[in-house]
Amino acid sequence: MSSNPYDIPQKKNLRIMTINCRSVREKGAELQTALHYLKYDIVCATESCLKGVKPGKPPQNDAIQSCEIFPPNYNVYRNDRGTSGGGVFILAEKSITSIDH
Repeated sequence: MSSNPYDIPQKKNLRIMTINCRSVREKGAELQTALHYLKYDIVCATESCLKGVKPGKPPQNDAIQSCEIFPPNYNVYRNDRGTSGGGVFILAEKSITSIDH
């Protein structure tokens, strides 16, 4: 590995999944199994039906924590909807450089 922090290792194959979850809370085990066996690098999802996390704001006290749903080897970027239904998230495998803006 290079000592240069801007020297990003080359990745030859990138596995990306897009999915309409229709409530990931109820399907967390299935999602984790798919991620474990299919080794997706990035997951873009809609209709997460999670609550309490909005970008740039502290999580609500009753928020569903990302660690309750998603495996620890992913960076999680969420934008939950204020009411039931909706919401989106992106998972990026931690070996991939990603930042939240």
